[in-house]
Amino acid sequence: MSTAEDYAEEILHGPAGPQIGAFLDFDGTLIDGFSVNEFVLNRLRHRELMPRDLVRGVLGTSPLGAYRLARAGIGKETCDRDLRAVYEFALALLSGRTETELLQFGRRVLWEGLAGKLRKDAWTLVQAHQRMGHSVVLLSAATRYQVAPLADHLGIEHVLCSPLETLDGRLTGRLGGPPLRGPVKAQAVDAFAAEHGIELTLSHAYADSLDDIPFLETAGRSCVVNPGKELSRAAAEHGWHVLHMDGRPVPSPITFARSVAAGGGMLTGVGTGLGTVLVGADRRRAAELGLRFGSDLCLGLAGVRLRVTGEENLWLHRPAVFLVNHQSPLDAPIVSRLLERGYTGFAKKEARRFPVLAQAAEFLEMVFVDRGSAARTPEVIDSAVRRLAAGLSLAIAPEGSRSLTPSPGPFKKGAFLVAKRAGVPVVPIVIRNSGQLMWRNAKTIRPGVVEVVVHDPIDVGSWKVRDFGRKVEEVRRLYIDTLSRWQEIPAPDEADPAAGEPAPAMAAESGEE
Repeated sequence: MSTAEDYAEEILHGPAGPQIGAFLDFDGTLIDGFSVNEFVLNRLRHRELMPRDLVRGVLGTSPLGAYRLARAGIGKETCDRDLRAVYEFALALLSGRTETELLQFGRRVLWEGLAGKLRKDAWTLVQAHQRMGHSVVLLSAATRYQVAPLADHLGIEHVLCSPLETLDGRLTGRLGGPPLRGPVKAQAVDAFAAEHGIELTLSHAYADSLDDIPFLETAGRSCVVNPGKELSRAAAEHGWHVLHMDGRPVPSPITFARSVAAGGGMLTGVGTGLGTVLVGADRRRAAELGLRFGSDLCLGLAGVRLRVTGEENLWLHRPAVFLVNHQSPLDAPIVSRLLERGYTGFAKKEARRFPVLAQAAEFLEMVFVDRGSAARTPEVIDSAVRRLAAGLSLAIAPEGSRSLTPSPGPFKKGAFLVAKRAGVPVVPIVIRNSGQLMWRNAKTIRPGVVEVVVHDPIDVGSWKVRDFGRKVEEVRRLYIDTLSRWQEIPAPDEADPAAGEPAPAMAAESGEE
């Protein structure tokens, strides 16, 4: 059984070009679980669908239909009739909607839950294929409105799905043809390959179900994901790779308890630090002490450990603008633990509603930002420059908000403009796995290891205005390259703190013209 990182390395040392296909199944392979569940739960949460509607829908089916729904819900492997029953039951609840409305609904579900099901290992494989210029294709028995929003977010151009039946531009509540599974999925791959000039003998296929065997047989390099006994046997007979990919298990009662304790620990630690002001402590020192104590309690009680490479770069040049990729609520205590002292940052104006944290932010001289007021941007930049001039470092997420997936979103230029005006470097901090332990919308924290790479400082002082957009994108590319090729990063105990030359990946970021 191989790891996704090992297989990604094989991809990166193999043939390149769009004639190589990378065909990925969606449910159970790219994401953990079934997307239809997220769509039904989302409608229930928004009260667009009531439990009685589900009961009425089941009772309204024939006894055979109800039996098929139950059987499909129990087992991972389902026949075409069972799967069709599930999808037509779900689609009937959306009858009358336009496809545009369905895609908007799909984007909402993506942001509110589905993106949290993305497998980190599958993302690593997608990145490797895209880096090699392969034609990446998502295939699914699900419908386009379930798959396309995540495909768009990952930069995947090609999506093959089960068709929807429409009448006068509106969904009828039925599928428009056979579900894309089994031999039908294999035929779709063959047709796509013929149309786009794909060399299937050199191409890759990934799937997790027995019914995908015909699909897996179409490609020269196929991988089965987390297979059961029968699929493992088929993989051995065909000589296919077997990949283990981590999922996102349902939180246990212990995880819930630890998460509550972690939140309480953060508030307790911060409150304790702030309390030292009453006995004469400096306000900044009190806030820094409280955040360090609170972060240690939060991460420790949640069972989260940090593994940091390049830690010396946190202290090599102060003040500096520290850039952090932001995917998780865990990033705040992680950054606090890394920077420790002599820093400030940005805080949303809504943070003032939480007295303890608002007091700490005020003592740290954080800049409160109203993201809805673009007119105040120059004032915010001026405030940040003044803090750097006073000797304080600045921590900022250049994306401006938490990203949906491990891929950093587009970087804004503000942090780089601040660094250029203040005459200080930017220091990229790449955080890996925080989103796996606590996704952006999650309420619980899974125990585990968060890995961090602190890259060499980057001098932005020589950047020309006309090149700013390109340079900022190069820094963003550094994050993506680091995250997708993490196995090349030396472990902390192997890192050489005395190494004076910048890493090769930094050559493009040097700022030299």
